[in-house]
Amino acid sequence: MTTPILMYHSIGETVPPGFQRWVVRAVLTFDDGYADFLSHAAPVLRDYGMTATVFVCPGLLGRAFNELPVLDWGAMAEAHAAGFEIGAHSMSHQALDALSPAHALADVLDCKRILEDRLGAPVTSFAYPFGFFTKTTRQAVIAAGHTAACAVGYAFSPDDDDVFSLRRMIIRESDTCVDRLGPEAWLYRARSRGWALTRRFLTKVNGYAA
Repeated sequence: MTTPILMYHSIGETVPPGFQRWVVRAVLTFDDGYADFLSHAAPVLRDYGMTATVFVCPGLLGRAFNELPVLDWGAMAEAHAAGFEIGAHSMSHQALDALSPAHALADVLDCKRILEDRLGAPVTSFAYPFGFFTKTTRQAVIAAGHTAACAVGYAFSPDDDDVFSLRRMIIRESDTCVDRLGPEAWLYRARSRGWALTRRFLTKVNGYAA
């Protein structure tokens, strides 16, 4: 198993002229509310002063989903108190586009109401289960009072993205393999090796690589 080591330069809103490609804005979301978020992800994020949105289903809290334990109500409240946003993810992870419009709206409304009652705070963001949505389910999310909703899309979210169908990239175990980072991964590896050889040559000639 390989371990990806990611290299960033700057993360923020300020982009100096000519440096735009090195500055990124990072938004982290975790779907389903698995218990390992609090035990594994949250401590690291806190150490680096970062936050994230955790999308949860009230009907799954304290149970197992996909054979993995899900946060219980107390752990969810703990994550919220630590500064992480809690978002809605439907009542029990049903594909909303497969439900009748009335059933889908009731599901979205109940999810938001229950989470807000237990947290004592507004829940304004939503993630469509499985990333599936239609015009009807999108409207249900708006009618429930949410201000944003995440889909999947397998793409980066542009600045003019629809705020109720924000595109996200799914990260799977296979995506941590360097060979699967993209079709141009081989080119970047070749360029890296070429630059390494150049640096060695310059170091021998000049005593430094620059």
